[in-house]
Amino acid sequence: MKIAYIDPYPVPAYRVASLQIVQMIDAMARRGCSVEMVSPQSSVSADTILGRAIDARVSFTGLKNIRKTWFFPFNSQKVFNYQVSAWLKKNPVDAVFTRNLKMAYYLLNKHPGIPCFFESHEVFSQSFRESHDLSGIKNQRKLAKLLKTESIVYRDASAVFVKTALIKVDAQALYKTDTPVYITSNGVDLLAAGAVTGTVNSKQKDAKTNLLYLGSLHPWKGLPTIIHALPALENVTLNVAGGKPEQIAELKALAETLEVADRICFMGYVEPVNRFQVIADADICVLPLTDSSMGGRYTSPLKLFEYMAMKKPVVISDLPSIRSITGDDMVNFAKSGDAASFAGTIRRIIDEPANAARKTDCAFSFILDKFNWDKCADETLNLISNSLSAK
Repeated sequence: MKIAYIDPYPVPAYRVASLQIVQMIDAMARRGCSVEMVSPQSSVSADTILGRAIDARVSFTGLKNIRKTWFFPFNSQKVFNYQVSAWLKKNPVDAVFTRNLKMAYYLLNKHPGIPCFFESHEVFSQSFRESHDLSGIKNQRKLAKLLKTESIVYRDASAVFVKTALIKVDAQALYKTDTPVYITSNGVDLLAAGAVTGTVNSKQKDAKTNLLYLGSLHPWKGLPTIIHALPALENVTLNVAGGKPEQIAELKALAETLEVADRICFMGYVEPVNRFQVIADADICVLPLTDSSMGGRYTSPLKLFEYMAMKKPVVISDLPSIRSITGDDMVNFAKSGDAASFAGTIRRIIDEPANAARKTDCAFSFILDKFNWDKCADETLNLISNSLSAK
């Protein structure tokens, strides 16, 4: 089977979506699928993401990227779309796969003869409602256009793959689609995680407990909750890996106000190949997600699975999206947005190491059994194959 995975942004690259795509296409190829990665030209190589060579059954096609150049100062993907059409006419594939809503809409309209599979990480119209002021006509029109685009993709795609059960529930309730919608969760690159397993440091008695937050610093990620929890935690430090300079500056100001700045290390951007070592060096990992559509219903957090793969105790917001993935036997729940709840949960992990170890062992077995890219690729390819066979 030959699949063209198409994305209007360069792949490989360091944005989160690109990191996920590279891991997924590598896993697909290792399952025997021929994958053509079609995107704008990239200056990044796959080995800088994976820490190893990507499977030989993955080929990269880099199309011209004129977006936001001096002679085309627009953020439009129309030129890329035309190039994709030209490429598809010359390169037959069994199916196209994309996680970009506009790309899926274009492919379904311009290439209806090629089975199109769409991977959704949120219900875009719902996320737009939450993040924009809809009192003005401009945003009302944008929402109407988004609703139309999303409804057509859910109607006409050969199948839709979603990352949580609640995305499926919301999308089917909103769009009343008969299109098959399958839940295929994110996962862990077990090869990359395994490469650093032997370097995990044992915590010394009476040493400070090192918390880790690894990831972007979008508001829905909820990191201020952990900073607010620090004053109630003695002998505890926090490493924050990721984020943009302006986001870090805001959080540093909050830390100064709470007089905990000397206990927080803002590490800035961490190269993808180094992320498992950063996790290995932590004692407890935190995911203080907010109770929003993205945090509470749609996220299937990669970092959760990567923390589990490194056998780290995880403190995470008690939200429907997370409960649909895991439970009390594997992670330690705290109330979303409640600093006291997070502080109390962290203290219990420190005071009850044996219980924490039981949970991390259970979580590790869970990752090996289900939440890894190989399992995700197997499920996805089997469903695509069945869909193609039924046509």
